[in-house]
Formats: sequence, C-alpha cells, structure tokens
Amino acid sequence: MAPESSMSAPRTWPAIAVDALPEVDETITALPWPARRRLAEAWIGRARGELGASAIFSHLVGGLLQRGSDPELVWLASKAVSDELRHTEICRHLASAYAGEPVAWPECPPVSAPAYGRASPRFTTTLHVVHSCCLSETIGAAYLQGCLAPATGALVRAGLRALLRDEINHARIGWGYLGDPRFDAEERRELARALPLLLEHVRTRWRTRPPGWTDPVEGHGCMMRARTREVVDEAIVTLVLPGLDHVGVDTADARRYLQRLGVRVDEPAEPGAS
Repeated sequence: MAPESSMSAPRTWPAIAVDALPEVDETITALPWPARRRLAEAWIGRARGELGASAIFSHLVGGLLQRGSDPELVWLASKAVSDELRHTEICRHLASAYAGEPVAWPECPPVSAPAYGRASPRFTTTLHVVHSCCLSETIGAAYLQGCLAPATGALVRAGLRALLRDEINHARIGWGYLGDPRFDAEERRELARALPLLLEHVRTRWRTRPPGWTDPVEGHGCMMRARTREVVDEAIVTLVLPGLDHVGVDTADARRYLQRLGVRVDEPAEPGAS
C-alpha cells in the first residue's frame, strides 16, 4: 500500500495561487472592523479588475497571433491571461483576510473586443498593445510600488510583490512590441497622433472612483486618491514618455496634451544624450 502522504487529495488551483502567501497577518487583525470592511471592499474591487485584465489579455493574444508577432511576445501575453487569474485569487484571498471570512470569486466585468474608431485591424492591435501594456501595465507597476512602500504587514506585502513581478513582465509585452521591426515608421507616426487620446482614457480610468467612494486606510495595499493621481502622472512623465521616445515614437503631441492639463513635462532628451 502506498504511504498515506501520497494518497492525499491533489492541491486545488486556488491553493496553488496563494500558497506562497503568509497565513497570518497581525496588522490586519489589529485593525478596527470598519477599516477592515472598507479594505475588503477595495481588495475585491481589485480582484474584479484583475479578472477583467485576464479577458483583455485574451483579446490581445488573438491580435498578436493575427499580426504574426514575435512568438515570445505571444507567449508572454498568453501567460498574462493566467497571471491575471492568479492575481484575481490573490486579491480575493486578501479581501477574505480583511473581511474575516471567505469572499466569493468576483464576476468578470464586461470586456469588449478592442475598437479604436476607424483603425485597421493591424493598427487596432498596436493601439491595444500600447494602451494595455505600455500605458496601463507600466502605470500599474508604479502604483503597486507606491502601495508597497508604506505596507508593513507580511500578507499584504507578499501579495503586492506577487502582483508587481507580473505587472512588470506584462508591461514588457508592449515595449517589446514597439521594438519589433514589424512596427514600422508609418505606424510610429499614426501612434504619435493617437497618444493624446490614449493618455486621456488611461488617466480618466485611474482617476475615476465609484460614487460614494471613500479612501481605505493606507499601508494595506491601497493608495489615497490624490496620491494615485500624482503617481499616474509621474509614471507617464518619467516612464511612459521616455520609453516611447526610446523606440522612436514622437511624443510631442502627448507632451503638449499633458502640459495643457497642467502636468509638468520636460522636453524629450536629445538622441544620444546621457
């Protein structure tokens, strides 16, 4: 007869998703219940967002395949679908820790196939990659770093680190795509013209909160609304625009758009400048 340990039931997927996270976090149990309930709501909201991101990446994979993109980028985007499912479970697990009881798996928010006006299917893929990866995932990584800095609890720090590691890789999909020779000069010009609208959409999404929103307690994986707005604009100015400059996309229109909004934006560095 096989040893009893080998007869145990196989580990389920949710357990695998969170098996590296600490089971106990005294910084959570020390909080008053109103603060815990608000943080549970915030984390389950993030779980819904991660589930929606999984659906977005599933659309992205199809576009990359149709375009004949580099197989490594297709693989990274395919992996991102499952990464975001794991993120959903991590966020649900954290929501349960704050709620003091298991929280149900969230419903996926509506996610439509990408559509950008009259853009061709080929250029739609480009806009979708830039929108989802170069902008959203790069900003998301900066946001998570900002949430991690004041966090002290073992569970929330482990959860944020797990999310951040993947967010950086998801942003790489976009930057790798723009560095591919198949992204030609004409597409660079088209993308430069589209950047203000893409930035407007991304900034609006990050700055908008549901009706009745109140900021959760800091230090538990969330960020105050005012600081979130600062971090988003800092990420655009210090990470996104220099990245676009590096791959040869003209950011002049994007910089003028941000300047009109009162965002301090420097001129792009000259090629070859240190």
